Formats: sequence, structure tokens, C-alpha cells
Amino acid sequence: MEFGDNNEVSKEKRRRIIALCAVILLAVVVTVSLILENRPKPKPAQAKKFEGKKLIDLGWCKVTAEACGKGKQTIVVIPGYMEQSAATWMMVKRDISELSRVIIFDRPGIGGTQKSSKPRTSEVKAEELHTMLQKMDVEGPYILMSHEMGTFDARVFANKYPKEVCGMILLDPQPEDMMLNIEKYLPADQIDMLKKINYPDGSYEDMVKSAEQAKGATRNLKDIPLVIVAAKGIAGEQAGNEQQLKVQEEVLTMQKQMAELSSKGKFLISEKDNNIYNARYGVLGNNPELVMKSVKEMMDMVKKR
Repeated sequence: MEFGDNNEVSKEKRRRIIALCAVILLAVVVTVSLILENRPKPKPAQAKKFEGKKLIDLGWCKVTAEACGKGKQTIVVIPGYMEQSAATWMMVKRDISELSRVIIFDRPGIGGTQKSSKPRTSEVKAEELHTMLQKMDVEGPYILMSHEMGTFDARVFANKYPKEVCGMILLDPQPEDMMLNIEKYLPADQIDMLKKINYPDGSYEDMVKSAEQAKGATRNLKDIPLVIVAAKGIAGEQAGNEQQLKVQEEVLTMQKQMAELSSKGKFLISEKDNNIYNARYGVLGNNPELVMKSVKEMMDMVKKR
């Protein structure tokens, strides 16, 4: 009987010990949970900004893109037809990058990038640019800065993605009406040669379609700050015949009218005479100082918007 009593006491002690351990364990778990809950949480790692020159995979081809400069504002440089950005924009890239973050790229088939099987119209190029900027994780809104026929792409992009564009600088913009009425400006033999072109950046048919797309891209441009920068035609003995001079004057008139696409449009013209050597690069080669002036004016316009 005594043995049995001792056994019952021993069982009771074990139960009490187990219960006490459970309470202690629960207290420890609660305490640790509270400590973990209230301790300073590590900040999520921030994605490193795209810098330097890299290949960007668009999904159907890869393009070369470069990011440089610093600042809250981003200027996206859109090259002209068959232009390799490194060569065309080298005169102003460094100066612009001191004022803003700059994105420069080469379209498919240019500068060693892969060719694209897609049509080379401005609609497609605008979509490719949008995809590229998303892949690079570059946030807008952007200032689009384009040259010659690349201005078709800029206008289509701004019309297609108006909330992602806060301003446009169009250098020596190609008038769409000139492309759509080419027989008025070029002799028949030159038009025949043009129609045979089928470069990676687009055929003659692509150019015409791009001009049509740019002409229709007006509905979302009405209050976007816009600066048109034009260069004089080739001057002096190099200017050619009277018909060429007339064409040059018409081009300047159409470029000036282009500034009226926006209620916040400005027209700047280089007073420096152009020449054969720098005619290919227009104001970029003729008057980079004026190009930089347009950048500074645009940045001021964007701040006031």
C-alpha cells in the first residue's frame, strides 16, 4: 500500500514538472516571437541602376543600350535612320550626361546588334523602345531627343505612351509631308534608287508608313513641351541649283510648323552655315552649342510643367 502511494506521488510530480516545462516553453516561444517581430527589419535590397553598355534582350532580338549620367530626369536619345549612336551623338553625349541621366541605344541591325524580323516602321520601333526601357527598369516620364527620321519614332512613341513622355527635342526633324510627297522634292532617278533601299533599319515602304504614322500621331502631343532645332541648308557654292535652295526653304518652313504640334512648342534655328562635311549630322555637327541650349530649355520647361 505504501509503495502504491509513493507511485501515485511520483506520477503527480511528473505531471507537474511536465506542465511547468510546457508553460516555460510557451513563454520562451512567445518571448522569442515578440523579439523577432519587433527587431529592426533589414531594408530590401535596391535594384542596381543600369549603367554602362549592355545587350538588352527584347525577346525577339537583342539591342545595344548605354546608360550614363546622373539626375532625376532621363533623356532617351532616339537615333536617326541607320545612325550608329556612338558616332552621331559623341559631340554632345558627355555634356548632356552632366545635366541628366541619358539612355542611348542602337536599333536592331545597327552597330553590331541583331536584326529584327519585324517590320521597321515607327509603330514597331516605338514598341521596341518601350520594351527596352522596361527591360532596363528605367522609369519615366522621359524627355525624348531624336534626330532626322528618328523624330517619326519619337512622335509615335509620345502619342502611344503620353504619360511616359514629359518633353521632346526634335533635331533636324524629317517633315512627314516631304516623305509622303517625295516626287515633289527628288528627281525620278533618285526616287528609284530610294525605292531599292532595304537596309536593316527599314525599306522605302517602311519609311513611307512611318511618315504616315507620324502624321497621325498628334492627338496626345498638344501640351507636351516640344523644341524643334533646325539647321540651315548647305550654303554657298556647295548649295547646288535654285531648285535645291527652294527645297531647303520649304523644309525649314515645315520644320517650323512642326513646333505648332504642341501649345508649348519652340523653334530654334542654327545661324551657322552648313557644309558638306557636317550636313549628314545637321545641328549635331554644325552647332552642338545650340543642341545643348535646347536641352537646358527643355529641362526648364519640364520643371515648370
